[in-house]
Amino acid sequence: MYSIFVNRYRKRRRQPTTLSIDELEAERGQSMPAKGWGSHFEILQNPALGWAGPEVDGALQRLPEEFRGAILLVDVGELTYEEASRALDCPLGTLRSRLFRARKLLFSSLQAHAAKLGYGKR
Repeated sequence: MYSIFVNRYRKRRRQPTTLSIDELEAERGQSMPAKGWGSHFEILQNPALGWAGPEVDGALQRLPEEFRGAILLVDVGELTYEEASRALDCPLGTLRSRLFRARKLLFSSLQAHAAKLGYGKR
């Protein structure tokens, strides 16, 4: 009985906790928008709204070449990981590592710019 208890306990701890939308809204203290949710993503769809300015270009240029290539192929060019790894002639794991590091560097270098545009912690 002890082994069964311990195994079930460990299994429950490994499983992620699932929340319904109502529980998530109650926890966060805000509700999901019912209508017009697409307008919240307008900044990503329309570069003229200010997200792709000189700050973003400068942050991309400051990235090391291998990180910049990974970001441009996958996030900007919308290639799959497999296609980008073939284009860069590197293993898939290396590409994923480069993407993670590049996104982390971009995040840290663009925090002030995002705050100026009104994004971030509220």
